[in-house]
Amino acid sequence: MASLTTSIWEFKAIDTLFFRDGTPHNAGEGGGLGIKSIFPPYIFTLQGAIRAGLAMGQGWVPNGDISFPEELGDGDDLGEISFEGPYLKYGEDHLFTVPLNLVHKDLKQFSRVAPQEKSYDTDMGRVRLPILVEAIKGAKSMNDFMIKEDVLNILLSGEKLTFSKEDFINKSKLWKEEERTGIAIEKATGTSKDGMLYFTSHIRPEPELSIAVKVKGINKEWLQKVPSVLALGGEGRMATVEITDDKTIFPPMPELKTEAGKIRFTVTLLTPGCVWPFETMQNTTKDMEDLIKKGYPSIPGNCVSACIGKLKQVGGFDLKKREPRPLIPIIPQGSMWFYEGDAKDADTLKKFHGRVVNPLGFNQIIIGNWGG
Repeated sequence: MASLTTSIWEFKAIDTLFFRDGTPHNAGEGGGLGIKSIFPPYIFTLQGAIRAGLAMGQGWVPNGDISFPEELGDGDDLGEISFEGPYLKYGEDHLFTVPLNLVHKDLKQFSRVAPQEKSYDTDMGRVRLPILVEAIKGAKSMNDFMIKEDVLNILLSGEKLTFSKEDFINKSKLWKEEERTGIAIEKATGTSKDGMLYFTSHIRPEPELSIAVKVKGINKEWLQKVPSVLALGGEGRMATVEITDDKTIFPPMPELKTEAGKIRFTVTLLTPGCVWPFETMQNTTKDMEDLIKKGYPSIPGNCVSACIGKLKQVGGFDLKKREPRPLIPIIPQGSMWFYEGDAKDADTLKKFHGRVVNPLGFNQIIIGNWGG
C-alpha cells in the first residue's frame, strides 16, 4: 500500500491573480462596475489547482486519453485527499485575520469587546450584546490589517493588550488591486465583438507573499512529479508552487482561565465558516441562522454572544457539469463566538483547537479566553 503523507503547498503569483466572487460574469450581467477579485481566495479554487497539478504529474491532461486519477476524486468528490487553509504567508511568517473582537484608534489604543452581563430582547432573540472592555472614543475595526502568530497568541491568551503599530500589517502592504479592461474577439476575423467589453480587478501580491494550503492523503511519490507552475484562478493566471513538509500553522491553545468552576472562552474562525459541508448540516437558511446565533453545535458550553463579519456569497464554476456552481453563504474568518462553560470541559476543548471537520478545510476554529 502506498505511503500517504501531509504536505504544505505554497503558491506565489507570477504576475497578477484573479479570483472571482459570486457576481454574475456572463455577457449582459453584473452591470458596468466590473468584477472584483476576492483575496485571499477560497479553497474551491485552490483545491482545483492542487488536484489538477497532482493529476498532471500522473500524465493526465484536459481532454486527453489518460483518465483523471480516481484517488483524486471526480468533481465535488475529493477522493482520498483533504485540505486545510488557505493561509497567507509573508516571508517566513504566516499571517492571520485579526479576530473581530479587537478594535483600535490610530493603532495607538486597543480594546476588546466582550459580552455584557445583561441581556436584551432583539430581532435575534434575547442576546447579551458585546461592549468595549475599555472605552475608546472613535474606535475602529481591524479589517484593514493582518497579524502574525505571536500577536494572535496574545489575543487568544486574554492578557492585557500591549501592542504597537508594528504588530499589525496593513493589507495594502501585502497586495494591490489593478483594474483591467478586456473585450471579446471574433476568432474568424480577429476583430472585437460588439457589446462585449468587460472590466475586472486583479490582485498583485507582493513578491514575498504566498498562499499556503495543507494537503493530506497524497502518495508521497506523486508530490515529486507535480509541475512547478500551475494555473491558478481565472483569466489564465499562473503561479509557482513549492511543496514542503507538514507543520502546525497556528498558535497553541492558551490555558483557559477558571473562576468558580466556570470558564469563559472564545471560538474563532481561522478559515471561513460554512454550513456546507459541516458534519450533518445542509446548506439551508435555517442552518446558517442557527450557526450565527448558537455557534458550532458540538462545542461544550453555552454560546452567549458573537462578533460575526458580513456574510459573503461564493460560487465558482463546475468544470465537470460545465455550469456555474450554486452560491454558498460564507462566514468570514476572524468571526468569533463567546461561550460560557464548566472548567471540566477545558481538556475537551483542546481537541477542538485547530480542528477541521470537513475535507475542504472550512470551519477551522481556535479556542481562546474572553479577556478583560
